[in-house]
Amino acid sequence: MNDQGAPVVGLHNVTVRHGGVVVLEDVNLAVNRTDFVAIIGPNGAGKTTLLKVILGLVAPSSGEVLVFGKPPNELGSERAKIGYVPQITSIDLRFPISVFEAVLMGTYGRLGVGARPTKAEREAAHRALDRVGAADLAGKPIGRLSAGQRQRVFIARALVDDPELLLLDEPTTGVDTAAAAGFYTLLRQLKQDGLTIILVSHDIGVVASYVDSVACLNRFLFAHCRPDEIQCTEALRAMYGCDVAYLHHGEAPHIVVEEHK
Repeated sequence: MNDQGAPVVGLHNVTVRHGGVVVLEDVNLAVNRTDFVAIIGPNGAGKTTLLKVILGLVAPSSGEVLVFGKPPNELGSERAKIGYVPQITSIDLRFPISVFEAVLMGTYGRLGVGARPTKAEREAAHRALDRVGAADLAGKPIGRLSAGQRQRVFIARALVDDPELLLLDEPTTGVDTAAAAGFYTLLRQLKQDGLTIILVSHDIGVVASYVDSVACLNRFLFAHCRPDEIQCTEALRAMYGCDVAYLHHGEAPHIVVEEHK
């Protein structure tokens, strides 16, 4: 975790309730500039809710959320500094749209309702596709791409306005192992280019070899630590209720979970 002044994202004693049920409780998290953080935890842990709190789509019941030093609902034009890649299951792949058109849609928030993209927006869309290594896909229908190709395109759409913070929700769902490795390598390069990245992931062992830190979440934030720290092993044990170990085997780190007998 880097120490570069005020955090890009800061959550202070954040609690979220839905219909009387506590989804997040007393969460404190700081993400600094150019950090690459994975939010991990079991299903129903509140991971997606945490992303939505940062985006300003879910208001906390109590506590404070600051993004670039402001509450999310006060960012105004600075919202363009945030790129977001939702879960792939939320995308209707039957919609007849090309890859280039999908990426160009990332400029619509800046342009406003009814405005037509100009040459500048089109050039930005081409640059974004080139940045993620997908320039050759520009003319293809989005529905005919592989899962790995689609995720690169959705990242390009999120990058078209040149954001400083990128949020991704389960980005490797449906992506095979080889494509996932290439995907995480791309994210690591974007981090090295100066982007701050927060992603939700269920792929604990693989993502751990690419990120700077993991935030272990299951309603509470059990720990925010480097993947190879003892603190992280203890947090995983507390979250999953069983013995776990984080192992390095060359280029293939993984999590071992010991089942109760």
